[in-house]
Amino acid sequence: MIFKLIKRAFQIPDHDNALVTKLTSRQTPKKTRKQAPVIKDPVAKHLNTRKIATPPMPRRKTTKKSRVKKQIFGGIHADSSFVLKDGKSLRSVYELIDALETMHQETYKHHVSEDNNDFANWVRDCFGEPGLASHMEKMRTQQETQKVLLKHMVRELSRLKS
Repeated sequence: MIFKLIKRAFQIPDHDNALVTKLTSRQTPKKTRKQAPVIKDPVAKHLNTRKIATPPMPRRKTTKKSRVKKQIFGGIHADSSFVLKDGKSLRSVYELIDALETMHQETYKHHVSEDNNDFANWVRDCFGEPGLASHMEKMRTQQETQKVLLKHMVRELSRLKS
């Protein structure tokens, strides 16, 4: 049946079955021989390579307004987001303030201890706020941390306004 349809479609004469078989058979890729690994002389490698100096990409100027907006309302890359013990992902200081409101004490204690404060480290590393991070390191309860973050957010927003 298929042979007849192909013959009609391509107008192949009845006696040329080899061509029809060729058209209907699956094409298998040719197997390529594996080449032996090329061992390069480390000295020759350095002699033959030329390094072309490319100018660094100009950094886009970030304004105070855009930095504060990124910090408070989000905009950091998903790779830099903070993942809580319960699996919730935070991408801004605003989301951290909101999460502290409903966070279980156990989750908070997992991220904040006498020796380490994961929230302060995240704020310092991702948002570039060492002053805020140092204040956060002193706080030991959720409410204190939330209060420090809210004060910082109000202070930054009032600076933008004036």
